[in-house]
Amino acid sequence: MEKNVNFVLPSLERWETEVKEGKVRQLRRTEYDETDWRRHRSIGRYGRHVLAIPSSMVVRGLLGPCAFNMGVTAIACSMSQVADSLDLSNSLPFELTAAPLGLMLVFRTNSSYARWVRAHDAWGEVRARTLELASLQFTISEPNLRAQLMRYLVAHAYALKARFQVDTALEFEANLVSRLRADELKLLLEATNRPAHTLQVMSSVVQHASLSPAVRGQFLGCIGKLASAAQACEHLSKYPIPLSYTRHTSRFLMLWTTFLCFPLAHQLEYTAIPAMFFISMMLFGVEEIGVQIEEPLSLIDLDTMIQDMSRDVDEAANAHQAVSGEQRLHTGESAMRVQSNANWHQVPAGGIDSKMKAGATPSY
Repeated sequence: MEKNVNFVLPSLERWETEVKEGKVRQLRRTEYDETDWRRHRSIGRYGRHVLAIPSSMVVRGLLGPCAFNMGVTAIACSMSQVADSLDLSNSLPFELTAAPLGLMLVFRTNSSYARWVRAHDAWGEVRARTLELASLQFTISEPNLRAQLMRYLVAHAYALKARFQVDTALEFEANLVSRLRADELKLLLEATNRPAHTLQVMSSVVQHASLSPAVRGQFLGCIGKLASAAQACEHLSKYPIPLSYTRHTSRFLMLWTTFLCFPLAHQLEYTAIPAMFFISMMLFGVEEIGVQIEEPLSLIDLDTMIQDMSRDVDEAANAHQAVSGEQRLHTGESAMRVQSNANWHQVPAGGIDSKMKAGATPSY
């Protein structure tokens, strides 16, 4: 039935889909700095947001149902006598059902926002555990295993992003060409579940490394939390809010605003046409925002987050190299000092005085 309804206005549906999806959805991936937060809190936001109504993606994506309600309002204005004879201008049903409609919209947006928070928490867990594993790499004595773990830490983040942001999947291989070896990248690209593959490789690295049981357990605990975060993202991506609730809310809202045209036309006459547009825009907009953030993984700015993680992992690797180089330097100086002291304490047959008399300079 829904497919038949969508077939009635295919061009309008395609246009609205292009407005709400595609590159426009990518533009909603934002990360704020201090300047952005100041502008966000400024008192000028009221005028700025009102003036931006014509360019709003939410408003442009709702032109179809808003135009439909305006058309019904125009018909109601021109047929006011017929509407009055059928008692369609009675506002009592709308007064009785306005509260349930408001509760349904509030529940819809609250449920969607809870999913948004869960997505951010999952990726916050990914970043925290990535940094923890990068800091634990000092305990791995084998250089090849340590380097492989650091490579796959970044590869896991990119694999998780490409799995849930399909528009970035083409960039996946390009991002990892300089990170992974050719054989590692080939195996990763052939894997069906790439995030799971990276976690399996990291677990294998930890099992083969020479670690104490306590440290190995700490490593595996972090990897297990990465797996839990990936599973949370998988759940958010595959399972929406119960469809019966979404469908009932949209039906309720559409019928409520459509029949609201008749009492509104009775009270305001032709002024009801622009009034109906703004009423529809506000009510449909609340429900539309809830639908948009219901699938939050495509709206989070993962590019910036992964760039920060990559930088932190590289800095951890550089810090380990710096510490290792400092240790080698101190070890070399200590060995030279021990050798020097050993040479000084070797007393010749004629005693220390004979060595000094011979013009030899003691080594300190």
